[in-house]
Amino acid sequence: MILSPQVLFIFSLLPFVACQNYENVSNLHDTLLQNYKTDIRPLNNQSEILIINLTLILFGIPDVDQVRGAVSYIVQLQTEWFDEKMVWTPSDHGGVTDILLLSQDVWTPPIAIANPIKMTKLGEKWMQVTYLPDGHAIFAPGDVVEGSCSFYLKFWPFDKQLCHLSLVTFGYPMSKLRLNVAGTVANMQFYSPNGEWNLDENSITFAYDYSYGSTIVLYYFQLTRQSLFYLFTIILPIYCIGGLTSLVFLLPSASGERASYSITILLALAVFLTVISEDLPKTSDPIPIMCVFILFGVMISVAGLVIVIFNLILYHRDDKIPISPGYLGIVKLARCKRCRRRNKSDNIEPIEYQRNNKVIKKNSYASNANIAWQSKTRSPEVIVSKNDDSSDKPEEEITWQDVSEAMDRIAIVTMIIIAHIPSLIILIYVVVASDFPDPKGFG
Repeated sequence: MILSPQVLFIFSLLPFVACQNYENVSNLHDTLLQNYKTDIRPLNNQSEILIINLTLILFGIPDVDQVRGAVSYIVQLQTEWFDEKMVWTPSDHGGVTDILLLSQDVWTPPIAIANPIKMTKLGEKWMQVTYLPDGHAIFAPGDVVEGSCSFYLKFWPFDKQLCHLSLVTFGYPMSKLRLNVAGTVANMQFYSPNGEWNLDENSITFAYDYSYGSTIVLYYFQLTRQSLFYLFTIILPIYCIGGLTSLVFLLPSASGERASYSITILLALAVFLTVISEDLPKTSDPIPIMCVFILFGVMISVAGLVIVIFNLILYHRDDKIPISPGYLGIVKLARCKRCRRRNKSDNIEPIEYQRNNKVIKKNSYASNANIAWQSKTRSPEVIVSKNDDSSDKPEEEITWQDVSEAMDRIAIVTMIIIAHIPSLIILIYVVVASDFPDPKGFG
């Protein structure tokens, strides 16, 4: 009887399937762990350096705490090394090609966080280590760890932060144990984005540090804050509230609503700052530029209220009090624009006369000049009539109400310039100048 190729293939797998039974794995387990010491490096030659290959798997950055200076990472650290005490021949143990052992029963590298908020060692007793017949060990502990980070908040909320997660072989000098980043810097396949911070996959870098006698691997992460939320909820409202301050000078002084309007704007700004106080950074090294921006908006509102009160005092001052030359100068300064407009409204028409059979044109005020044309051989003669408005008139009497109105005109222009131009300059500077700080900490 001739068996088909499919049947022969199934029969060929039967010995291999049969060997993967409980007895074979149990016998291999007892054989490998016999006389095994979990506190001794698994090397036959203890003078050699054991190399641990690392691969960081990043699942997410769930929390960034600027006040505590802490960053939370959900990581899994895949470590690989060769355990010379875990070598076997598969054919001697029923064809077993791999085995899983509890980490508490075997030697595992004691990798800890070198920049922790609290001391953290990766790996638990219930986690398992995978061994291959040639002694290749794979251990992938995972945890939520917190690493310290020095936040540079000068350009908040458009800031960019450079944080690092440092790993060290706790208790082993580099002459005994050495870490090595193998392959890609970090595996981002399962990464979940953070709602406030952007992490560029290509921005993750690493560096070694040997200054403390042990191998320290530093994983650097470039975090960029998503500032659109703060732009719409903090910056623009403060900018608009500050801009309303200049509109108080459009209200008539006789209405009696100026002081209440200014106080309302100031109170609205104070209440708004109380609401958003939790979102503002609480650091003084350095002071965020946006805090100066907020303080500037408050000072503009306070200055507007002071000017309004002072202006109302002038408006209601008794006319018997003489007006000083300084106030008269303010009135003239406020009215000079009106004077310029009046001068520009005069019509200018050309005056024509003939000289040597040629027509020559000159400009003069048509309302103030009468031209008498003479014969071609005589020189032209221009007769200018006297302007009726040039006669001396008594200077218009200026009152304290005129002084108050003049100060309103000057104040509204000044407040618009001061309230908006410096604020725009500050915003543009914060956005353009923001960059990643230099690496700090280890390395």
